[in-house]
Amino acid sequence: MRLLHGSNVEIVYPDLKMCQSMNDFGRGFYLTPQWQRAYLMAKRRHSEPL
Repeated sequence: MRLLHGSNVEIVYPDLKMCQSMNDFGRGFYLTPQWQRAYLMAKRRHSEPL
């Protein structure tokens, strides 16, 4: 099974210190098997102002 993260970069080793604490389920590294969902999250995440 291939799992995807909503990002535009490859993440080899997730660093939980870089994760936001106010996510739906708390601090964590979220993955999905659905490429459409990962694509939309990456697109949304990287279009938000910093």
